Amino acid sequence: MSTDGTATIRERVTDTVERNLRLVMPDLPADAFRPDVSMSDLGADSMDRMDVVIGTLDDLGLELAGDRLAGVRDIGSLIEALCAYARGEAHEPHELATGSES
Repeated sequence: MSTDGTATIRERVTDTVERNLRLVMPDLPADAFRPDVSMSDLGADSMDRMDVVIGTLDDLGLELAGDRLAGVRDIGSLIEALCAYARGEAHEPHELATGSES
């Protein structure tokens, strides 16, 4: 949480992704949520992953076509992509996946 008591975009996105992942996978160990791990590595199948993404988008009030996240590799890149989109910094699928413009 930031010093003024309001959550930054990154904190809010991270908390929301983790909450939705734990809703879909309630038996997930406490230390399993890490940016370098993919949801597949944690045992999430394609429907689980879609539920996490849709729940996160809904909770954050974001509308985003599924192909916009095609290059997301792990939890960290999902968080980066959603943060960039929430800040209005990414408009193309490759920008969301890499966090930069090409």
